[in-house]
Amino acid sequence: MTRPVSLKKRILIPLFIVGWVIFAIGGYFLNNIETRQRHETVQQQAVAMQNHLQAALKSKSEAMASSLDFIARDSQLLSALKAGDRQRLLELAAPVYERLNIQNNITHFYFHDTKRVNLLRVHKPEKHDDSINRFTALGAEETGELFSGLELGPLGTFTLRSVFPVVEQGQLIGYIELGQEIDAIIDQAHSMFSVELLLLIHKQYLVQRDWEEGMRMLARPFDWQQLSASVLVSRSLHDLPTDLLNAVDREYSDAEIRVRDGVGLDGLNYWSATIPVNDAGGRSVASLVMLHDMTAIMESSKKETLLFFALSTAISWSLFALFWVVLGRAEEELARPESSYWQRVRRVPERLNSH
Repeated sequence: MTRPVSLKKRILIPLFIVGWVIFAIGGYFLNNIETRQRHETVQQQAVAMQNHLQAALKSKSEAMASSLDFIARDSQLLSALKAGDRQRLLELAAPVYERLNIQNNITHFYFHDTKRVNLLRVHKPEKHDDSINRFTALGAEETGELFSGLELGPLGTFTLRSVFPVVEQGQLIGYIELGQEIDAIIDQAHSMFSVELLLLIHKQYLVQRDWEEGMRMLARPFDWQQLSASVLVSRSLHDLPTDLLNAVDREYSDAEIRVRDGVGLDGLNYWSATIPVNDAGGRSVASLVMLHDMTAIMESSKKETLLFFALSTAISWSLFALFWVVLGRAEEELARPESSYWQRVRRVPERLNSH
């Protein structure tokens, strides 16, 4: 009586276990590769966004430099600046400001004396005689040359400023300053990159009362207590949940871009990239948060993953069924006493005895 040989149990069970372990490990690494690729995609887009903004600011600065050079060639303006004649300066500069505002989106136009005391705000002539201690003004004073950069105002708005020291016969006679708010640049980036953008200003650089008054003047919604470390001053999406805002606020970094996945909103899946924004003094005073809609990509990846699992499962079970049949037949063959296998086994002792 021959003992039945269980090939299925000895072969299929280890094969099944090893197969599913390999399958699970492969799925894990495949998911990691896809996640890393998405992270790199968002990271690269954020870097492209950062480079675009820097290039746009540089281009605007160069345009303002050309305008300042042209203004500084007007002898009548220079005479009025040298004489400190506010009324005459306003009469001469008002048409220039109107043209620059329409053509180049210039929103600020100043004249300062040699001590950086404001002589005239062409865009707001009722306010004057205050000391200008912004980084751009101090930089122009220190270098004696045109100095440009982003400045954070007390209202929580960013203005790109260029300050030009006016020198006549080797003698400083004052400063001319142009500025433009950067909202248009951010709106352009929003359309160009097809992403949602949020601008967060860090509270440590603001005075709550001044900022709230500024938001009222600009007719913008505001809530100082909404976030722990920052305030939201601009956004392309409305009705953002506070927990989402706090989540991206925690990604604040003063040196590098931070990417965060799984930001859910209105049934959509976003990945966020937090881009630090530096002012003219090199301080990281704000964060530009880019929200990239990954919903379509995630859905496509999910379908591909399900298809991969379905095909792998179908192939695995087909192979399992094939092996089941083949091994079943082998077991039946081995179970018969007259099988060639047992005949060969019986001959072994005979061969040994013959020797």
